[in-house]
Amino acid sequence: MTSSHAAPGPRPARLATGRRFATGPLLRIGAVTALASVAATVIIREIAVSVVTVPSAFQPLKVPSVVSLTILGVAGATASCFALNRLVRDSGGAFRRVAGFALLLSFIPDAAIWASHAYQHTARASTVAPLVIMHVAVGALCIVLLPRAAAPS
Repeated sequence: MTSSHAAPGPRPARLATGRRFATGPLLRIGAVTALASVAATVIIREIAVSVVTVPSAFQPLKVPSVVSLTILGVAGATASCFALNRLVRDSGGAFRRVAGFALLLSFIPDAAIWASHAYQHTARASTVAPLVIMHVAVGALCIVLLPRAAAPS
């Protein structure tokens, strides 16, 4: 007896549609991401300084440093979205991979601060850990929010 059902064969290849960042939405979402990231890092900083004694010589946890470097980081992530639009077809998908790698790279300065006992020997695990937590928070916000500006191409 023969079966009327054919054996499952390979599925037809699907064309990758790709997702590309749209300028208007990316700028709006980039601004929202920057605001959310600044709020998150300032909250993390406030919790850190309320729990740990942070010496006044330790500049990385000062509010101007936290805010300015957070904005710079989100601006860099947003700019990378525009660059990926020019370089790859699926810039939305590529961004998540690039951002994950950039997050890992962002730990290098924190580790260097801690290992070198910078800032008049005030860099300790307890003063550097909030910086690492801030990087994770900002990285997560960028990875979650910025790709929302990518639409099928």
